Amino acid sequence: MATRNIGIGHQALAKFTCVMNMPLPMNENSYRDHVAVVRSAAQAVCKQSMANAVEEVKTFYEPQEDGIFDIGVSGDGTWRKRGYSSSYGVVTALSTITGKVIDVEVMLKNCKECTGWRGKEGTQQFQDWWEGYQHLCEANYLGSSGSMDASGF
Repeated sequence: MATRNIGIGHQALAKFTCVMNMPLPMNENSYRDHVAVVRSAAQAVCKQSMANAVEEVKTFYEPQEDGIFDIGVSGDGTWRKRGYSSSYGVVTALSTITGKVIDVEVMLKNCKECTGWRGKEGTQQFQDWWEGYQHLCEANYLGSSGSMDASGF
C-alpha cells in the first residue's frame, strides 16, 4: 500500500523486493484488487474521522440563528509535483481549536478516463461512452495549479 500511496505502484514494488532479496509481491491483478479494497476502507474511515472532528469542534461554538456554525479553520494546500505545474492537488481544512482535519478536497485538472477516450472523440463509440459517463468525470478544477489551494476553500 505504501508504494501505491507514493505513486510508484506494483512494478516498483517488484523491483524493490528483488533488490532486497525478498519474495516477489502478489501478482498485479491481486495487487490492484487489494489496493481498491484498502482505498475504500480508508475513505470510509477518513469520512467518519472528519465527521467526528466536526462534531467535536461544534461543541466549542454556538450555532447562529439559522443553525449554521461559524467556526475558525486554517487551510493548507499541496500538489503532487513541486512547483506550479501539477494537475493534482489537495486542500485540507483544519480546526483552529482542535487542530483536527475537518475537510479535505482533492483537486483534479484532468480525468484519466476522459484523457483515454479523447482520441476517439467524434465517433459513435465515444458518444455512447460520454452519455453514460459525463456526470462521473473526476476533473473538478479549471485554472492554474498555483491557485488550486485558494479555490479549494
